[in-house]
Amino acid sequence: RFKHKCKENWILFRVGGDEFAIIVKNYKDTEELKVMISTLLYITEQPISIKPYLFNINLSIGISKYPSDAKDMNTLLKYADIAMYEAKKCHSSLKYFFFDNDSPGNNLKTFRGIKFIDDRLTAMEYGDNI
Repeated sequence: RFKHKCKENWILFRVGGDEFAIIVKNYKDTEELKVMISTLLYITEQPISIKPYLFNINLSIGISKYPSDAKDMNTLLKYADIAMYEAKKCHSSLKYFFFDNDSPGNNLKTFRGIKFIDDRLTAMEYGDNI
């Protein structure tokens, strides 16, 4: 469903499991991103029918922006992941969350923990010690 609604400046890819990422190239402003979010939310509000079953999908969206949040892909993805978990924690009608470097509650401690774990796993894969 997402592929059919993607615009020319969207690049959709699967991160793994049930997580997807969309890169929006050359977006004008945050309002344009909110239109994209509305489109994605609308798509997932429609149940999926695979007879005899009917599936309802929930969607939580985390957004990080280049270059204001980060300048490399890995950090942007991690910040978007942090924002997504903030959206999940809200348990309200808010289904998306923008990462905010300046917010005191931006979970940078969580990010540093993720970074440490990622570094540790990389080291274990290559037999290095950190």
